[in-house]
Amino acid sequence: KSRGATEHPVGVQEYVYDLTAVISHVFDPSKRASRHSHLVAQINVRSEARYTGFDTAPRPSPSGWFLMNDFTVQPSSARDVVDFSFKSPCVLFFTRRGIDEALPPAPFVNPITDEVLAADNFHHKPSQGFVPLTQPQVRSIRKSLVAIDAEFVSLGAEETEIRSDGSKVIINPCHFGLARVSCVRGVQGQPLYGEAFVNDYIMTTEPVVDYLTRFSGILPGDLDPKLSKHHVTTLKSVYLKLRYLLDRGCILVGHGLAKDFRIINVLVPPEQTIDTVELYHLEGQRKISLRFLAWHLLDMDIQSGTHDSTEDARAALALYKKYLELKKENKFEQTLHKVYEIGRLSSWKLPEK
Repeated sequence: KSRGATEHPVGVQEYVYDLTAVISHVFDPSKRASRHSHLVAQINVRSEARYTGFDTAPRPSPSGWFLMNDFTVQPSSARDVVDFSFKSPCVLFFTRRGIDEALPPAPFVNPITDEVLAADNFHHKPSQGFVPLTQPQVRSIRKSLVAIDAEFVSLGAEETEIRSDGSKVIINPCHFGLARVSCVRGVQGQPLYGEAFVNDYIMTTEPVVDYLTRFSGILPGDLDPKLSKHHVTTLKSVYLKLRYLLDRGCILVGHGLAKDFRIINVLVPPEQTIDTVELYHLEGQRKISLRFLAWHLLDMDIQSGTHDSTEDARAALALYKKYLELKKENKFEQTLHKVYEIGRLSSWKLPEK
């Protein structure tokens, strides 16, 4: 008799099934736009399960349940799984107890393979500012240092209302969409150090309200495969590349990464993040811009025209290298205080050209 089964006098077996996954529809009734309606998944990972094929894994969940909200994975409680006060169940997935004993073990195969970093054929223009990794380079990227920067466009204007007391209240915040991602080789001594291997512009299916060109460098037509002179691809393709790098334990270095990752909606373990905005920061003081640091520490003039994510990624990589050098020479604290002093005296403005 199988485990979890009950033998009946007529020879019929009764099996016990456990709820192991729920897909729910979440809709905020206070929001009018359909983009505030989305699906979430909550999945129970059994204690005997193993995270194989990855260098990183989600934080442990005491209940065994995990919430998967878009590209964010975090522990969940059993009570929250069956709390349908704010969500409606779409799919309830049950697993028969003892089924593992009845079925042969299946080997784990990571669906995100090396090919995601290979040149895709959606709208590929390899001459546009990057050199894709070769297959040997892809296989050796595990735990490598990668500089990254992202640019965004506005897909929805901020909605506000004025209360009776005259105060302004935000009903719907500005909605940003990922428009460009650049990843730069960060391992010194390896071929093409400092060269981008990802420089993707992301095709958007939603109307762009504001290209934010002054801050993003994105121009009308850049995200249209028919008009763009850049390498345009899909959002899914970019997410797969980022997920591949994270699963291989790559260390991502950049400036202001916490904000970028929050808008992108990707969870990056702290041990895989080096944020230069935090490295060059004195507690209780303002955060220093990438351009200001690059000017005074690297003698680099960046963002003088429009923003370029490959340029910003290289600058962040150079700042991290400078940080290591200053630390080794025991000059970092002195240098950082000097930068803050220069900033106060100059009102954080760069010299006129």
